[in-house]
Amino acid sequence: MFSNLYIPSCALVLSLLLLALYLVKVSRVKVENYFYLGMIIDNILISVFCIMAIYLLYVSPQEVDLITLSNRLECIFILNLFLNLLFYVIMASNIRIKANIIYVSIFTVSTAALMILPTSLAHTSDPNYMVTVGPMVDATTILAGLFLVLTAIIAIKNRKILKNKMVAIFALLIFIVLIVAIRSVKPELICLEFLAVLASLIMYNTLENPDMQLVRQQEQITIQTKKINRDLRHMDRTKDEFLSLASHQLRTPLTSMRGYSAMLLDGDFGNLTPDQTKVMKEVTNSAEHMAYLVD
Repeated sequence: MFSNLYIPSCALVLSLLLLALYLVKVSRVKVENYFYLGMIIDNILISVFCIMAIYLLYVSPQEVDLITLSNRLECIFILNLFLNLLFYVIMASNIRIKANIIYVSIFTVSTAALMILPTSLAHTSDPNYMVTVGPMVDATTILAGLFLVLTAIIAIKNRKILKNKMVAIFALLIFIVLIVAIRSVKPELICLEFLAVLASLIMYNTLENPDMQLVRQQEQITIQTKKINRDLRHMDRTKDEFLSLASHQLRTPLTSMRGYSAMLLDGDFGNLTPDQTKVMKEVTNSAEHMAYLVD
C-alpha cells in the first residue's frame, strides 16, 4: 500500500545526510555554496511534501485540498531547486550581480504565481495514485525549463572559469532532463526526489573545501615569503659589496687630500697667505668630514 513512499523516504534520508556533510565540511565563505545549501534544503522539502501527499492519498483521499496544497508546495520547491542551481552557476562563474535581491524577487514572484494558478488531481494507471495537473504544473515545467536553459548557457559561456565544475553541472542537467522525461511518460513513477538528491550529491564534488583552500593559500604565502627572503639576502650582500668597494675607492683620494692639505698648512711647500690658509682649512675640514662619513 505504501510502496510509493520508499523512494521519497530514501531521498529524504539521503538529503539529510548530505546536509550534515555540507555543514561539517563545506566553506560558507563562498557565496555560491549558499545556493548549493538551498538546493539541499529544496530536496528535503520536496521529499517531505511528496511523502505527505502520498500518505494522504492512501490514508485520507477525501482530503483533496490538503493533498493539492502538498503537491503545490512540492512544485514550488522543485522550481526553487532549479533557481538555486542557476544562481550557483552564476556565482561560481564570478558574474557580478545583486544575487540576493534578484533571487528573492524571482522566488517571491514565482511562488505567488504557483500559489494562485489552478491545479487539480488526475488518476494514473495506478488506481490508488493520483498526480497533480493543470496550469500550475505547466507553469512549473516551463519556468524550470527556462532556468535550465539559462544555466546551460551560462555554464558553457564561462566554462574556463568553472573548469572542474563543468562535468558535475552537466551531469546534473542530464539528470534533471531524465527526471522530466520519465515523469512525462509515467507520472505515477516516483523518481524525481531520489534523482534530484543524486544530482545534488554529484554537485557536492564541485564545492571548495575550506581546509584545502587554506592549505593552498598558506603554501602560496610560504613560497612568496621564501622568494622575498632570498631577494632581501641578495640585496643585502650587494649593498655590503657596494659599500665596501665605495669605501675603499673613496679612502684612497681622501687620504691624499688630507695629507697634502696638512703639509700645505704646515708650510712644507712655503708659507701661505691668510686667504690661502683659510681655504686650505676648509678643504681639510671637508676631507675630515668625508672620511668620517666613509668610515
